[in-house]
Amino acid sequence: MSKQLVLQKIEHLQNELTNLKESVEMLGITDESTWQEKFWTICRIKYNVDYNKMTAKGKSEPIVFIRQIYGYLLHRNMFLSDREIAVQINRERSTVVTTRQGVESSIKLKEAKFMRVYKHFKHLAQ
Repeated sequence: MSKQLVLQKIEHLQNELTNLKESVEMLGITDESTWQEKFWTICRIKYNVDYNKMTAKGKSEPIVFIRQIYGYLLHRNMFLSDREIAVQINRERSTVVTTRQGVESSIKLKEAKFMRVYKHFKHLAQ
């Protein structure tokens, strides 16, 4: 590979890193951001989903997975009861229990459809 080509690739990578840094700064995510702030920022930017869309009675796949992941994170990070989580996500308590078990199973088995969404949130599990 020629020296000129290597220099062009380095310049391209520097530009990409600068763009990425600016994007992160625009998101408003900092080390001090709570996991919930990070969660909603990812939802808004990656999936165009806010709290109202997440809690609606929808069945579209990414929204269902986002709702399940949010309930799982509420349980794992905040130790909320099933009843408290049910109120937060506008579902029945029994649905919360079943959903959490499904999330844990999907993570353990690395279920492909679920993992395509979960990969954006897994770093938020404490």
